[in-house]
Amino acid sequence: MKRIKILSLILALALTLSLAVACADQGNETSNTSDSGVSGDPASAEVPSAPDVESSEEEVSRGPLDHLEDMALNGETVTVLVENGSGSYIPVEIIPNEEKGAAYAPYVAERNNIVEEKLGCTIVERRTNNMADELRRAAASKPDFDIACPYMTTGAPLIIEGLFYDLYEFSDIINFDAPYWDQNADEDLSLGGKLYMTTGDFSLLTMDVTHVLIFSKGLVEKYDLESPYELVEKGEWTMDKMVEMAHQVTFDDNGVPGLQYTDTIGLLCNNNYANSFYIGSGEKFVSKDKNGVPVLAFEGERQTDVTKKIFDIFHDEKILNKENFNAQAIADGFENCYWAARDRLANDGALFCTTSLEGVFNFSMYDANFGLLITPKYAKEQDRYYSYISVIYATGCVIPAG
Repeated sequence: MKRIKILSLILALALTLSLAVACADQGNETSNTSDSGVSGDPASAEVPSAPDVESSEEEVSRGPLDHLEDMALNGETVTVLVENGSGSYIPVEIIPNEEKGAAYAPYVAERNNIVEEKLGCTIVERRTNNMADELRRAAASKPDFDIACPYMTTGAPLIIEGLFYDLYEFSDIINFDAPYWDQNADEDLSLGGKLYMTTGDFSLLTMDVTHVLIFSKGLVEKYDLESPYELVEKGEWTMDKMVEMAHQVTFDDNGVPGLQYTDTIGLLCNNNYANSFYIGSGEKFVSKDKNGVPVLAFEGERQTDVTKKIFDIFHDEKILNKENFNAQAIADGFENCYWAARDRLANDGALFCTTSLEGVFNFSMYDANFGLLITPKYAKEQDRYYSYISVIYATGCVIPAG
């Protein structure tokens, strides 16, 4: 049984590496992914650049999977248990999904072909609406799956129940220093020097739920504002600068007294973005003690100052919280406030709009001139930018110990 689990770990490695290689082989059609924070720990995020395809090809030529030659799966079927998902947050990284993940499907198919040929196996997925129950049952009896990819908010609480293998025990097989694993996730999700769940490039949904801002290039030009991209490059894209620019374009101009989302608004912000501003400041929700055990990290003058800054943003009269106009947005014919906010920005009715990378796909239905921004710093003296992953729908990888 343990050998089968080790082979499952090998497959997890191959799935991760090969998807990164398959996408990189497409050259200029893709771009690198910034490092990202998980479970409250910040992560670095640099200005995106084009992928180093040549480097990826050199990596393949060195045979990163050559050490697996003696560990072939001999025609076995390997089953990956995935969340069934809901709305826009549906995992599409294991089996090609033309309906929900058409943009990714060719790369997923190519990745699977590479892995199946390399290891001599067949990859299948099984979807579930009851991930936690299935993982618990798997620990008590022989499971009908080999790898599971739960949402992090589902998998993390189960770690203390002893349901999963410590992945660090197999570090000779899984090279966690490799760029296709998320080292920030490894650090955050480890407990006492053990790692029971992690993520990496294989988890497309984890990338999709990374928080970002969208800005209207039309309004930047109309009001002769500073270039947000230049501000980012100079290290001067800060919360204060964002608020300053938002104030410059906020006008009560829809003919109805009082600011509404149908006025020209500088910033349309969802409540969950408070987490992003906090992580974007370089602060953490959780740190580790000397034994690697998580502890709350809310202490110190800077944390207090950052929290006050975020409070002020969300109580600024010229900044609108999306959830506050949800009922009006629905009455106006939108699915919800988030769609209404996207519509306003796409039609130059808002300068900034908070969203996730998944939400950016929805702008494809508009003929809009918009730009993509990282979460601002707390202050320009901050050493780097940080991005926050909304772990509600981010997926991890676990190997059941049953």
